[in-house]
Amino acid sequence: MRATERGFSMVEASVATALVAGTLMMAARWVVDGAQVSARSGTASVAAVLAAHKLEQLRALRWTVDTLGVRRADLAADTAVDPPTAGGGLGLSVSPPGTLDADVPGYVDFVTAAARPVSTRVGAAYVRRWAITPLAFAPDDAVLIDVCVAPASSHAASEAVCTAGVRTRGTR
Repeated sequence: MRATERGFSMVEASVATALVAGTLMMAARWVVDGAQVSARSGTASVAAVLAAHKLEQLRALRWTVDTLGVRRADLAADTAVDPPTAGGGLGLSVSPPGTLDADVPGYVDFVTAAARPVSTRVGAAYVRRWAITPLAFAPDDAVLIDVCVAPASSHAASEAVCTAGVRTRGTR
């Protein structure tokens, strides 16, 4: 073999090594990106379940018209605990502005990664906030319930999972 051929083989080996290293680096990046997407997806799934759970809790509160035509509403259940307790809370009372953006007492609760309620942010994996708004076409008989859940460590609204439902008065 001539000296020039040996040099050419060395260049080929260097190029091949660089291509393999670059390919491995790209593959490693894809694995890391995939793991991050998977983690965010899992967090969003748990948040969606927690949001749906709180929405159903709120929709289950009394919001009726009795047999005499008197409007009845649960405006005192403590919905910041799970399960809600009678008295000591705000129930389906209309919420002040900003309850979906800040921790407003009576319209926020905290949940662990195992979906267990805790009384403060300490130990919480998720923050669950909700808003109760009368519907314009029937303010005395229908409310919109918005619930947003976000990781407790996040301050980005884009990471929140939100759901909404309407509660209308029924007869009982």
